[in-house]
Amino acid sequence: MSDQDLFARLILQRIADPEDRRLGHLVAQLTPAGAVEALRSSASLVQYAPPVHDDGDEERWAKACRRWRSRLVTANPEADLQAGHELGADLVTPSDPDWPAELNDLGVSAPHALWVQGKAPLAGAFSRSVAIVGSRAATSYGRHAATEFATAVGEAGLSVVSGAALGVDTAAHQGALLTDAATIAVLACGVDIAYPQVNRVLLEQIQQQGAVVSEYPIGSHPSRARFLARNRLVASSLATLVVEAATRSGSMNTATRARELDRVLAAVPGPVTSSQSHGSNDLLVGGNAHAVRHPLHLLSLLQA
Repeated sequence: MSDQDLFARLILQRIADPEDRRLGHLVAQLTPAGAVEALRSSASLVQYAPPVHDDGDEERWAKACRRWRSRLVTANPEADLQAGHELGADLVTPSDPDWPAELNDLGVSAPHALWVQGKAPLAGAFSRSVAIVGSRAATSYGRHAATEFATAVGEAGLSVVSGAALGVDTAAHQGALLTDAATIAVLACGVDIAYPQVNRVLLEQIQQQGAVVSEYPIGSHPSRARFLARNRLVASSLATLVVEAATRSGSMNTATRARELDRVLAAVPGPVTSSQSHGSNDLLVGGNAHAVRHPLHLLSLLQA
């Protein structure tokens, strides 16, 4: 990869909105370096806009271009690269051997690059991965199930992907760490920021046995939009297991992303009296996910 392409991807990280499909559409037509060069010009770029579906699309494209151009002023790829070097983080791009091929299924929603801290080869770990997600306010039942399933996944030689959040995410990472398998934490902030702070030690442990990954520049803080955008990366795993999820939750969003990507989707049945299981139970009632009561059920789905 050329320095021009590398710096362009660093700039795109800085100017992009979370899951910026419009910017991805521009990059798909012009290449990363070409997109940055076009944005530095004064041209309207209307010829590169996605197909118009309603009267407001053209104006939204124009606003997006103005937004990207305003951020170009402060983008400093050399400083970002230096910050990553000082942190000991690697920048992985689609042309690198360690790029997870599964992310290419995201099309124009794919990240421009990934910052990675950890010892596990990312491409290999992601190619044999199961995402385990669920409620931050997990019950003891949910935490137990997440740990049990994650441990079984790890013992089967597969990687566990989650978001390092409280509750089910934490239990999933901890379960994987009980084995020799890799676990991948996909963050909604820079890899230099421990979020939540209480999981700082856990994130350090994940770096030793797996990888901490983010599509956001060093120093980026989490936001609701970034959490939702992060879910598409988690859902790119070969399979997604929902342990506990409320009806309206990030985990249900991840489940939707997994279905859109045609990945295996499973859920652990939960008590009908628990609001933390209403969403995951709805997935099962609607026939949108496989019901798994034991880790062997999940592993058999991956072999089908």
